[in-house]
Amino acid sequence: MYIDISMRIEKNVLPKVLTNISHVPDIVKNVFFVSKIISHGHIFEFKKKICIIRNMHKEVVGQRMWENRFYKL
Repeated sequence: MYIDISMRIEKNVLPKVLTNISHVPDIVKNVFFVSKIISHGHIFEFKKKICIIRNMHKEVVGQRMWENRFYKL
């Protein structure tokens, strides 16, 4: 199973695909497991109110701001 998402990096919006996801039909919000992405070589940096996502080459592939207790994708 997979899902297409868009990641904003500064002013650029890039299409991305999340693979091997689980489907929970009764859940109201989508849940993203950092541990799953880390196991594929990505790096997450959490600083105050921002999360920076880097690929295995340490290039920034996404960043999200803290909003209502969550980093929303």
